[in-house]
Formats: sequence, C-alpha cells, structure tokens
Amino acid sequence: MKIVRVWGRIAAAELLCFFINMTLAGSRSAAIRTVCLICTSLILVVVLADMSVKAAHDGINRRKTEVFLAGAAASLPFLISWGVLCISAKGGSFDYYRWHKLINEPFLQFYNLIEPEVTVKALTSDELALMLVPTALPFAAVVVPYLWQYRIKQT
Repeated sequence: MKIVRVWGRIAAAELLCFFINMTLAGSRSAAIRTVCLICTSLILVVVLADMSVKAAHDGINRRKTEVFLAGAAASLPFLISWGVLCISAKGGSFDYYRWHKLINEPFLQFYNLIEPEVTVKALTSDELALMLVPTALPFAAVVVPYLWQYRIKQT
C-alpha cells in the first residue's frame, strides 16, 4: 500500500466528516453528538478498510510489514496533531485546541464530548490522555481488514 494513497483516503474521509460535523455542530445534545461521532468514525473506518481489502485482493503476497507501515502512516497525522496539542497545552505560546478539533474531523464530536470549550487552557492532563485513544483507529482500520482478508485467502 502506498502511503500517499493512505493519506489521500484520509483526506477524503476528513472532507466527508467535515460536512456531517458542520451540519450537526450546533447541537449541544450528547445523544446527537454521539450519533455524529459514530457516523464520522465509521466513515474513516470504511474508507480505510475498503482500501485495505482492495490491496489484499490485488497483492495477497505482499509483505505484512508494508501493511503495518501503511497503518502507522494512517495514524501518523492524528498522532502529530495530538502531539502539537500536548505541546500547546503544556505551555506552548499558542492555542491549538480549536485547530486540533477541525483537523481531526472524524473525532471532532469525541473531543466535544470530552471538552466542549475551544481553548487549550480548559484541557486537563486526563483529557489530553483520553484524546490519544482515537489515534489508534486509523491503524486498526488499515491493518485488521487486510489481515482478515489475507487469512480468508489463505484458506
């Protein structure tokens, strides 16, 4: 799997999630935010899993290392954004939280459920740690479907 292709898929998922989030962003209801979070997370998972399954069909003899690297590349933008958020929260001279929310559209409602404020000063260390959790989803969305498809093809 090519890294550029992975990032292209992430960009497409981000764009789709942006439209869903902007449609429902005004709601303060936790139920609507939760439904929106499920929808946007599933968009990211389906877009990446589709690519992964197609790659498994096209080149079943690929090295598994390449798939794990593609999974890591899928999580990399989210990890970098989280790292910048941590720097901002721990004394950086800039407020990155509002940008972090906008850059990470599939998880925007997750962040809103954790801390609805838009300033980094509102974040606690526990909230920052919790915001690391969704960065594993893109990795899993690439690796798990590929390995599943690989196993099916082997039998």
